[in-house]
Amino acid sequence: MAEGVPHETPMVAARLERDGRLAGHTGQRLSRALVTAATAGADRTGLGHYARAVAAAAYRRSFRDAGLAIADAAESLPESDLFEHMVTLGRRQRAATERLAALQAAGL
Repeated sequence: MAEGVPHETPMVAARLERDGRLAGHTGQRLSRALVTAATAGADRTGLGHYARAVAAAAYRRSFRDAGLAIADAAESLPESDLFEHMVTLGRRQRAATERLAALQAAGL
């Protein structure tokens, strides 16, 4: 990781994923090792709250990313593809909404 860049677990995981290092069997092992190292000694009573906060932050980022994707599509896609592109993004956001609701319903 670059000097001056945060080295918290989510940032390390994001960098590894961006670099393609979390793919396949080796990537799964690396991901598990990262989670194990990050949660060692963690207070289990706070894990649900932490998981919900992380999921909520990712949920909000997904809306920002969808907005950027729509704006980019407006500049680059043929007009005939714009609506379907937006529908695809909407389906992803609905799935994200359902995942977040399931976490919340589970008490996380």
